[in-house]
Amino acid sequence: MLNWQRPAADGGRPITNYIVTYGRSDDSIAEVNVELPANTYNYSITNLSNYQNYYVKVSAKNLVGTGNAAELLSP
Repeated sequence: MLNWQRPAADGGRPITNYIVTYGRSDDSIAEVNVELPANTYNYSITNLSNYQNYYVKVSAKNLVGTGNAAELLSP
């Protein structure tokens, strides 16, 4: 289960969505791209393979644009 918090700054506009992207390598991180509502602070990734690294990024989105992603490596 991924968990995150609201970013400290929102660029002056309310957050509209969070974008979770993940993949098996840094080059293929956009294998899966999920857009979640602004009041969502967690996401369960299913159907993962054992002993495989996954690269995960979470970004906040609003009318200003998409923020810099928080990036995690999850073995």
